[in-house]
Amino acid sequence: MAAYWIVAGSAADETRDAIYGNLRNRLVDRNNLALEVVKFEVPENLKFGTFDDLIRMADELQKHDAFVESVSRRIERQLVDLDPNTDFKIIWQRNTMSYEQYVRKFYWDDAKYPRTRTLKDNVDILLSAVSKLDEEVRVK
Repeated sequence: MAAYWIVAGSAADETRDAIYGNLRNRLVDRNNLALEVVKFEVPENLKFGTFDDLIRMADELQKHDAFVESVSRRIERQLVDLDPNTDFKIIWQRNTMSYEQYVRKFYWDDAKYPRTRTLKDNVDILLSAVSKLDEEVRVK
């Protein structure tokens, strides 16, 4: 299974494309630290409320990450127990794809997670969906 780094970068005097080019140059071309660098498009204008809200959310995301990871691993274990040769696929926007394709082709779903809604509200909706999935898997 491949490993992925998701890197966020910002510079007042550089565009997104310039930062991407610089990362690609340093990680792939010069140092062979990565096979490729792919853009992971996330909107720049997400609402987060106050700075205190953003700091609080950063702390909470560690807990949320652990929860989502544990649910994902539990589902993975159950699938492997049922069929050791199972092929993991993601169904998104009525398309079925591997997790590698999903990461490479990711784009923000404004319909499901609008930029006009705060990050906290979007995270709460995402966590609710994960909890519902976890409950469905436990029942079955």
